[in-house]
Amino acid sequence: ASGHRYVQVGSFGDPANAARLIARLHAAGMPVASGKSGGLKIIAAGPFRSPSDLQRALGLVRGMGFADAYTRG
Repeated sequence: ASGHRYVQVGSFGDPANAARLIARLHAAGMPVASGKSGGLKIIAAGPFRSPSDLQRALGLVRGMGFADAYTRG
């Protein structure tokens, strides 16, 4: 995960689902970033400054039920 600063959590076609996830991540105390890819809204936690913070966030997000979450640059 060298150079990775974000945990990609999900991709949503429904803006309401994206908004709910953003609220859950904020409630868990995580910074949130989002973007668009085609017709999908991509939601990520981050950016994180250290590899340990990134791995901690990955574990927290997976513990929230997002088993497919992964780190990315």
